[in-house]
Amino acid sequence: MSLNRKIRVLHMGIDDRRGGIETFLVELARNIDWNSFQFDFLCYGNNPAYAEELKSYGARLISLPNRKNFVAYRNAIRMSLDDGYDILHLHKNSPADFLPLLWSGKTKVVAHSHNGEHSSGLIGKTVNGIGRYFFSKKPDLKLACSKPAGEWLFGNDDFIVFPNSVNVKDYFYSETSRVKVRDEWGIDDSEFVIGAVGRLVEQKNYPFLLSLFSEFRASHPSCVLAIAGEGELRQPIESEIQKLGLQDSVRILGRYDDMPALYSAFDCLCVPSVYEGFSFVTLEAQVSGLFTVVSPAVPDEAIVTARVVKKELDRSVWLAELDSCYNHLNKVERSLTEDELSSVNCYDVKTAASKLMGMYKEVLGC
Repeated sequence: MSLNRKIRVLHMGIDDRRGGIETFLVELARNIDWNSFQFDFLCYGNNPAYAEELKSYGARLISLPNRKNFVAYRNAIRMSLDDGYDILHLHKNSPADFLPLLWSGKTKVVAHSHNGEHSSGLIGKTVNGIGRYFFSKKPDLKLACSKPAGEWLFGNDDFIVFPNSVNVKDYFYSETSRVKVRDEWGIDDSEFVIGAVGRLVEQKNYPFLLSLFSEFRASHPSCVLAIAGEGELRQPIESEIQKLGLQDSVRILGRYDDMPALYSAFDCLCVPSVYEGFSFVTLEAQVSGLFTVVSPAVPDEAIVTARVVKKELDRSVWLAELDSCYNHLNKVERSLTEDELSSVNCYDVKTAASKLMGMYKEVLGC
């Protein structure tokens, strides 16, 4: 089949938080061929992340009603699909949200898993099981950011691992950015900065991080913990910081727009998540040459250099890793070696965007 027009793709999965799905989609939008493809977006909420940038490329953003208003939610999705889209690309964190899959009609469906398995009660497990059945049968193409993410959404059915990607050259270490950011914070280069990036939610395991940092700071008083993110647990996290007496050494930065500069300002990164689909931040940190400690929840697909160590969530083990990083900091070269550069370039967004455009064409038979 040959199309003498743009291929129209309707993406579903953006909300008002700048999480992994939103980051993935805006990076794609920056690198697709807009002369050959039209991307539009079904969005949760009225203030979707990256809205103005996406609109500047010519994308249409459609706000969906609350899912609790079942009829309006279903009708909005069906009406959008009636507008002549070639592909519905569903970006999902859980198999429980399977109904849009059933409302897709004759539109080709790409189902894309962005998260790993997380705990749920008996009802949740039942709904997830039903959803996993439909996600294993209905889509025309099954993608996952990692093997665990694919198994979570599709079970053991066939799927393609399509790792998350970044614009590699944007994330290289910059001494200028390091100095600038630290000057803004009022700290000098001798202070050891531990970084954490991610929404302030249970998944990211901030209680563990704060407890770890409190113990580490007892023997390293000049260290600072910088947390970039927003979320519903901000107030409890701030209360815990006060309780531990860390208010002078922990900074909650909120949503931070210049992530490459932030990584340059850090001396190490901690990712103690209890579950992950891929972990964008782990990949981004490696491109910046940053030493990173991650939990077992971070999949192997996100670890592409020896600058990442994966450790069980045991405070004594993580303290030893932070201690090692602190003691060898001046000996670490932040610029990537040729081998490291070759590894991270496999995750460059330009390559990923080109590959995805080819997959869309294959799904449509053109």
